[in-house]
Amino acid sequence: MEGHHHFDQHLQPPHFANAQDPTPLAVRAQPPTVKIFCHANEGYCLSIRDGQVVLALANPLDPFQHWIKDTRHSTKIKDVEGCSAFVLVNKATGEAIKHSLGDKHPARLVLFNPNDLDKSVLWTESSNVRNDFRCIRMVNNISLTLDALDGHVEVHDGTIVINRSCWNGENQIWKMVPYGYNAIPNLIHNAPISLCTPCVPVVFGHHSLPLAASSETPAVKIFCSVNEGYYLSIRDGKVVLASANPRDPFQHWIKDTRHSTKVKDVEGRPAFALVNNATGEAIQHSLGDRNPVRLVPFNPHDLDESVLWTESSDVRNGFKSIRMVNNISLTLDALDCKAEDGTIVINWPFWNGDNQIWKMVPYGDEAFPNLIHGVPISLCNPCVPVVFGHHHHPLAASSQPPTVKIFCRANEGYNLSIRDGKVVLALANPHDPFQHWIKETRHCTKVKDKEDHPAFALVNKATGEAIKQSLGDIHPVRLVPFNPHDLDESVLWTESSDVRNGFRCIRMVNNISLTLDALNGHLEIHDGRIVINWPCWNGENQIWKMEPYCTIPVALCRL
Repeated sequence: MEGHHHFDQHLQPPHFANAQDPTPLAVRAQPPTVKIFCHANEGYCLSIRDGQVVLALANPLDPFQHWIKDTRHSTKIKDVEGCSAFVLVNKATGEAIKHSLGDKHPARLVLFNPNDLDKSVLWTESSNVRNDFRCIRMVNNISLTLDALDGHVEVHDGTIVINRSCWNGENQIWKMVPYGYNAIPNLIHNAPISLCTPCVPVVFGHHSLPLAASSETPAVKIFCSVNEGYYLSIRDGKVVLASANPRDPFQHWIKDTRHSTKVKDVEGRPAFALVNNATGEAIQHSLGDRNPVRLVPFNPHDLDESVLWTESSDVRNGFKSIRMVNNISLTLDALDCKAEDGTIVINWPFWNGDNQIWKMVPYGDEAFPNLIHGVPISLCNPCVPVVFGHHHHPLAASSQPPTVKIFCRANEGYNLSIRDGKVVLALANPHDPFQHWIKETRHCTKVKDKEDHPAFALVNKATGEAIKQSLGDIHPVRLVPFNPHDLDESVLWTESSDVRNGFRCIRMVNNISLTLDALNGHLEIHDGRIVINWPCWNGENQIWKMEPYCTIPVALCRL
């Protein structure tokens, strides 16, 4: 296949529509998240922990302390005093605070469904009680208010929030204050924050920026061979192992490979940084043998070897050591050969221990499954990029290219999707983000099949994974994290000319005789049908159509 390979070497500098206000339109258009605290102690904010609504020591870096005051029903629903109703939606989980089962019972959590007018998640604020603090009451029973349990005792980290009869106590009056655009100062342009915080921007130079389109690589979980049930995380400023929780953003890491072509270890292995998705901090080399690794705000424009690591070759079962780029004898090590909740991670001379070999695996549909607004978070998140052509763009609702649904002629009621790490057909559901795909065409002018049809990749909007060619005829297609800077022909496909009624074969770019095929096409298509590569015979289960999803109104994409 002919053609030259060219990759962008530099990000374009940001520019702003209004020189007086450097905040990008995509960020200014969104309501900021708020912190919510009571008068009893303003140093503790409303949060979620272990499935309960609690007070937690104030930490603007904790996404579970970020709330959206959703007012979509404010003009229609009011309480007996005429105060407007709202929903309190947690930015990390997409859950709304629900009324308790009664007086002195804990407030509950439920997935927020914007298409369902559910009064059990609606609240109102009273008039000013003291110093702009107000009661937050059930819309249909304003005598019951949010209450920090045992308000006569000092508020503490973990105080449970209940509903209790209103007496205007210090633990019953609350204030909501926007975080503003400097809520999470350590986050970086060109390294994505977790999907759960789409309204939280980053600080870049002297400007606040949304996280733009450099977050092509999906977040990964990192675990060692001692116990795969504990993931690398951050706690109290330390790198530790924590009980696996795919919804904990501190367990989401970006393997940042921007320096991989320039910096290699003595074995010639490419360097990378490990950047935490919640804090924007990179894991830094320890001060020496047997010392804990450190954390430092990641600066993508500074080539700092102290945050660069490499992976060894396979040690056992796909596990590899993660070594300092400039001293591969020192590796990441789970202290004392343990993998427990809170185990400190250090650097230690490599000896092939199970606590020294690690695996990085992209998160799939278990990560942040709670969707807000009935549309995929990823589709209405200006911080989650979409990549097309040769340029990277933040997903602003007014400029994003539409995602597409992909279905075969055998049954148009089933769309291409991802389930349990496999490419399958699923009952059509436009609200399912795993059925949204990007037809990525950056290599279309350079790479073509032998019929001269341009190549493209099919990138899943929910996972960032591209469909990869199977291992051969009659094998399932595979998934791999999409790297837009790597011209990998194994993720490139082409479309045939029209076969029937606008349906076309989707073939391997380097072997157009093998096409996407809904397995056992002679049988009825059903939910969960696996997609394979099969020699092309133009069967109904082998010809496909890609159609853009209808444009989602901007109003639906903003909480």
